[in-house]
Amino acid sequence: MLSRRDFLRGLAITGVALTYSDFALAAIKKDSIEAPLFPVTVDGKRGYINSKGTVVINPQFDSACNFSDGLATVKVKNKYGFIDKTGRMVLKPQFESFTIFSEGLAPVKGPNGKWGFINKTGAMVIEPQFEEAYYFSEGLVSVMVNKKWGCVDKEGRIVIKPQSRMPVVFSEGLAEVLLGKKWGYIVKGGKFVIKPQYKSAFNFNEGLARVGKRWYPDTYIDRTGRIIIGNKRFQEVKAFNDGLAAVKLEGKWGFINKTGEIVIEPKYENAFGFSHGMASVKIDRKDGFINRQGKIVIEPKYDTAWSFENGLAWVGFENQYQRNKRRSDDIAEIAYMGYIDKTGKYIWEPTA
Repeated sequence: MLSRRDFLRGLAITGVALTYSDFALAAIKKDSIEAPLFPVTVDGKRGYINSKGTVVINPQFDSACNFSDGLATVKVKNKYGFIDKTGRMVLKPQFESFTIFSEGLAPVKGPNGKWGFINKTGAMVIEPQFEEAYYFSEGLVSVMVNKKWGCVDKEGRIVIKPQSRMPVVFSEGLAEVLLGKKWGYIVKGGKFVIKPQYKSAFNFNEGLARVGKRWYPDTYIDRTGRIIIGNKRFQEVKAFNDGLAAVKLEGKWGFINKTGEIVIEPKYENAFGFSHGMASVKIDRKDGFINRQGKIVIEPKYDTAWSFENGLAWVGFENQYQRNKRRSDDIAEIAYMGYIDKTGKYIWEPTA
């Protein structure tokens, strides 16, 4: 199974420069902004629109990701820099590796090949000394020392000794840790509150975490490790969002509530979390949206459709060659991307 670290750091969708930067944002808290901006691609260059579809930062970058912590990472001639929401270059393109800000700091690779952290002025506040580095969450950041992951605070002090085989990222006060081949959960002091026992484990969300004794999670536990929802019929489960979670039964996806009751019957090829009262589902290899009653509110016609954020949903299409060569279970390689509102109206027509 592809690890979450490999997924975040390596996955790319061809044609729109939608690199792991876009996915990494899911691992940190969403940027709270009054006037959200959305990246778009025009003639191979990336810029930004507002929620009405008006271009506010002209397409000029080789790649550009969503805003995080008030800044967005952009790429110019193989170097990464940062812009603010006016399009002003706050930190000129100078970094060899992609990075984003979270909680005021961003990991960067130093001339010695090690990772440290800069602030928003570009000053190095934690000297390059780590083999790998992640993003700050709840005041701590996971770093690699001697091929093991632990956590440091914003002064660079090790507060959780490196011992995990995977990054240690806190969510709702707990973090999953991989010791050997088993996952468990620790608190910020580093103490295990749920001993390593799972083959798969994910972060806490809405008070529950997904775990499993096999590669795919099939059970929900609370902060004490008590099983809250367990069903031997579940083949795989996804995180709760807006009180509902997607689950897979007999090869099809549906939704349950927090009592484990099936509220939307399993009949979809895939399904994603609810946001703004709507969830993306796949029917006959196309993505569309349903409401909380399971009614289709936006017809399935997109090759890819992501959850609504700040009132808009990102949708994408492959070209004919990509569509013909792809197997039904492959991830779509998006060539054209656009945005729709909750009625399905295009705010930005798909472009490449």
